[in-house]
Amino acid sequence: MKINRKKTVRFSLMLLVVILVISACSKPKKVNIEPIYDEASVREVIPLVKSSSTLAAEKMSAEQKVKAEAENAKSVICGADEACFINKLINCYISEYKKTAGDEERQLSIIGPAGERCYLQGGLYKNNVLVGSSFSCRIPKNLLSADTYNHFFGLDNAAGFEEIKIKQSKIEADYCESD
Repeated sequence: MKINRKKTVRFSLMLLVVILVISACSKPKKVNIEPIYDEASVREVIPLVKSSSTLAAEKMSAEQKVKAEAENAKSVICGADEACFINKLINCYISEYKKTAGDEERQLSIIGPAGERCYLQGGLYKNNVLVGSSFSCRIPKNLLSADTYNHFFGLDNAAGFEEIKIKQSKIEADYCESD
């Protein structure tokens, strides 16, 4: 059987033209893509926020900075380590913190940066069941502080913290919503 080369080339070109015309005329489909955050990829793009901890980091030697960054990369889940979590929160590093009192557990997760904001999620759990609704926040990074942590864990309810509570309640009202 002899193959006619001219007909094969013409047929291939015609097929290619038909495919291009069909693809150009079809409407693009909208696809909702949920972000998947993994520690390695997000850590590469997380910018530092000027805070007391980053100002202290600027005074470190290059070797100290490398050690500090390596330590930060190791401890993503702070567990019940309050100081670890406050540092992660101020810098908007991905982390998770759980504070237990009796059979209640408050959880706060730092999902990571979302532009100039830090994306947080949390909720109150009793016997591992969500009590009420969870919340999510996208707070500007420059507003994050230890006061933010204290507010989410109800530590600003004590006497003497009224001004802090007012400021943090406004931040919560402006940048958080219940799910």
